[in-house]
Amino acid sequence: MLSSFVVTYGQKNNLKLSDFKHRSIWIYKSEKSQTTYCMTGVGFQMADPPARTDSTIDKWILKHPNSKMLPIYSKRTDKAGNIVYCWVIDGGDTLNLYLVKNGIFPEHEMHRIQTWDELSDIQKTYNEPKKEYDKKVKVLIDSISYSTFLTQLKIAQSYARQNKIGIWSTK
Repeated sequence: MLSSFVVTYGQKNNLKLSDFKHRSIWIYKSEKSQTTYCMTGVGFQMADPPARTDSTIDKWILKHPNSKMLPIYSKRTDKAGNIVYCWVIDGGDTLNLYLVKNGIFPEHEMHRIQTWDELSDIQKTYNEPKKEYDKKVKVLIDSISYSTFLTQLKIAQSYARQNKIGIWSTK
């Protein structure tokens, strides 16, 4: 399943979260770094994360001091350099799933960006031509592991909704 893949992949890449700084959903080496990592997939474009985001992330990281980052996709932008969506993992635990299960984000915020071939015809008209798009967007995870993760995201969101946690509460 996903956890065995993640552990193997994480050991190869050895991106230890403790070697980085984080601010909310953003992970970086320094303020001037050309590469910024993000804990949400397409959700990085949202204006402001929910109020409980920082404390929930900090709590998980404290319990998982040996966590690693698994790059899922990268997107080169003109203003910010490279943005890399990553899963933050520690053995079988994944911070990204934890955020969904605790009602911080809906599951679709954790989806990776689409490849050119996955875009609808209408979406293609709003993007650069394929050659330019493919230069900027790189998927770094295999489809089987990603599909498994999507299933786990749906389960996590279902749990949060059924238990009225976070964004799914009636308060």
